[in-house]
Amino acid sequence: VDNQDPGVHESRVNGLNSSGVGVGEVSHLRMDGSGYDHFAFRWDELSGMVRLDDLGYTWLDLETGLPVTGWIAGGANEINDAGQIVGYARNDSSESGSRAFFFDSGTGFYLLPRAPGAPEGPQTAAVLDENGNVLIKLITEVSCVLFWSPLNSATTTLVFQGGDFSNVNSRMIGDFFF
Repeated sequence: VDNQDPGVHESRVNGLNSSGVGVGEVSHLRMDGSGYDHFAFRWDELSGMVRLDDLGYTWLDLETGLPVTGWIAGGANEINDAGQIVGYARNDSSESGSRAFFFDSGTGFYLLPRAPGAPEGPQTAAVLDENGNVLIKLITEVSCVLFWSPLNSATTTLVFQGGDFSNVNSRMIGDFFF
């Protein structure tokens, strides 16, 4: 993504690691002018702004254990010092809306599993710690926070339901889980 592209409507950095690598989201005007698409990017001083989907990695759905196609990293929210990235992915043919994703440059993209017992709805991976643990915000009528860990990658746990979780942050991972 060229941040000087006239089709770019807005871009914002959502996360920054200690090496100065940033991640975020850019909205880009559709070719037909009918609205905007959102894409996740990674930025560093050497490469500039690069769409995560342009890095050439495959997607794996951790619910099924199978590779999937058609998913696009719509926005990146955090990056840790290992370069792992979390955010939300979208697929125009998906009925459930967005899904949380986890990206590791050594292995690729992962669609994180939905939690049993949690309401259906769009989700975004909002918080990432240095161990790769993730807090996911489920965006429904009843706000929920989910927890996922690479140590048990097939399972996501419903942690909180109800309340205001607009300020979910990395300190919550340490306060509640370790």
